[in-house]
Amino acid sequence: MIDLTKEYRWAKYAFEKNNLDMSDYYVPISFNNRLTSTMGRAKAKRSNGIVDGGTIELSGPLWSVATEEQCRETTIHEACHIIDYIKNNKSNGHGTKWKFYMIRCGLKPERCHEVDTSQFKRKVKRHRFECGCIGGGKCVTRIANRIKNGATYTCSKCRQRIYLSGTFEVLN
Repeated sequence: MIDLTKEYRWAKYAFEKNNLDMSDYYVPISFNNRLTSTMGRAKAKRSNGIVDGGTIELSGPLWSVATEEQCRETTIHEACHIIDYIKNNKSNGHGTKWKFYMIRCGLKPERCHEVDTSQFKRKVKRHRFECGCIGGGKCVTRIANRIKNGATYTCSKCRQRIYLSGTFEVLN
């Protein structure tokens, strides 16, 4: 079992600074090992059309290499998104309301972290496609899978059928 005591304390701090009691809302915090480029994300939880909480997911891989201050700022950052959802019943992204909640917590309202993610880059297969145009292009996996399963696509430039011609790997 992973101890999230600090993270809950930091989120509770953000709620208190923004005049909310976190215990009035359902806000689970968890680690997600698939998050390798972002430190965290927040999702609203709705009940009968009204936001009554949300979930905070934090990056397991990046958490292990980030400083405690970076972890604290990320947790508060994501808690401020949940606060924004609760107070406005919608997401304003990194807009003025979210920035206001971050400032109330004593933090700069910045949307990007500075944790080095290079060691967590994964190789991803991409597919090449060809048509009547010179050179062809790159195809996302979803479309490539559809083509493999019999779907047909037509090039918007040359109006010829697109077919797969190979794969290549990129860092994601």
